[in-house]
Amino acid sequence: MFNREPIGIPLSRSAVPPAAQMPSRPVAGALDDPMTHSRRSGFSRRAQDAAGLRLRHREREQIAHQVHDDLGGIATALKACVEVALMRQKQGEPVPVELLADAATLASACFAAIRRIGCDLRPTLLEQLGFWPGIAFQLRCLASRSGVLTALYVDARLEQMAFTEECERVLFRVISEAITNAGKHARASRLTVKLFENYGFLIARIEDNGIGDEDNPDRDAAGAAAQEGGGRGLRGMHELANAIGGYLLIERAPDQGCAVCLAIPIGHCYAG
Repeated sequence: MFNREPIGIPLSRSAVPPAAQMPSRPVAGALDDPMTHSRRSGFSRRAQDAAGLRLRHREREQIAHQVHDDLGGIATALKACVEVALMRQKQGEPVPVELLADAATLASACFAAIRRIGCDLRPTLLEQLGFWPGIAFQLRCLASRSGVLTALYVDARLEQMAFTEECERVLFRVISEAITNAGKHARASRLTVKLFENYGFLIARIEDNGIGDEDNPDRDAAGAAAQEGGGRGLRGMHELANAIGGYLLIERAPDQGCAVCLAIPIGHCYAG
């Protein structure tokens, strides 16, 4: 259930993207020249396009490795099982039930690997449930599994807006990762997700009241393992934010919880 009250939650200065903290005035002599402004805009777009291409290239490389490592090994073993079964049948020998059971297990593992790789392209929950129900579902699961009190606050206007596919994917991945990390490592009793517009940005802020310690071995171990496991975790969230022209900021202090703040320029957020 969403809180549909419009919210204008002030961010601490450390949670405001650097661009949003700057005074809203042109630099003398620079923006007065339309050609200079056009060149600046062109450079910015090209830089963002290049970041997006690099991210997609890394995703393709990751998928290629997963296909080779996971599906390649499973398919080889499955093929061997089938070949042995066919050879025994040709020789008039019975095919062991264990061999068929192994083949069935390998086939199931193959489908699971395909689903896992597909999830890396577009999260399954996002595909099956949609954006808002998918976020709410994860919060309900965290609450029922860990007893954490959860809340989702959404600016009423945002529910009526259609996000671009890239913005929706980035938002969903970052929020999901933050929810997962809080549930596993923060030792929190409360978690809140807030989505609203501020300073010309769409803000997703995920806050918990956990231990929040930067030296927390649980958080550090989780981040390191995530980075070695395919770029997820903090590094992956930063890359996703940068690729869409946004910012990811982490605020945490001992015994004061942790806040993950994703800020995406509004111009990159909405379809149409």
